[in-house]
Amino acid sequence: MGSIITTDKAMTVQPTRFPRVGYSILSYLMFINTIFSVFNNSLVIAVMLKNVHFLNALNVIILSLAVSDLMIASCGSALVTITNYKGAFFLGDAFCVFQGFAVNYFGLVSLCTLTLLAYERYNVVCKPKAGL
Repeated sequence: MGSIITTDKAMTVQPTRFPRVGYSILSYLMFINTIFSVFNNSLVIAVMLKNVHFLNALNVIILSLAVSDLMIASCGSALVTITNYKGAFFLGDAFCVFQGFAVNYFGLVSLCTLTLLAYERYNVVCKPKAGL
């Protein structure tokens, strides 16, 4: 039996690099995504806070979802837009770790909020007379 000789270079996976136009396209798409996300979530928050009589249990859950999604858009999507435009992360290692933590945290908050919303909808649909 022959042995296979491998070198470190053969086992290393090289990162995929887009051409400059690829980063520009990603930057444009993320910019559109960020604008829609910030506008729509800000609109939901403004409507909820302006009309306090709308704040029942279900709408507080929706308000929480809008706040966490707005934080994802401002902490994550806005920086990803600029990073894609420049072609590399430009704010240093510490801020990269902070951005990863913030986007992960607010993403988990959104997931937990959606789980709570799904449970509330389950109770309304499957057990309509349980609240009486």
